[in-house]
Amino acid sequence: MKKQSYQSAKKRITSELANVLKDTSVVIVSDWLKVRGTLRDWTKLWAILKPGLMLLYRNPPSKVCSSIFHLLRL
Repeated sequence: MKKQSYQSAKKRITSELANVLKDTSVVIVSDWLKVRGTLRDWTKLWAILKPGLMLLYRNPPSKVCSSIFHLLRL
């Protein structure tokens, strides 16, 4: 009985996670990211990682995105 309930719970959680990762409104991680530019300078950018998309901002409250990267599944 425990094995059946474990397997059904595992299937339910896996399907919920798959649905969440397909939704582009979900933010997986948002934090500062240091990027190395030219002449060995480091720049801090605010990065937001969403399913299949990474957005980079110069300032966190800014509504203008400086870079957009589409992530591909390998």
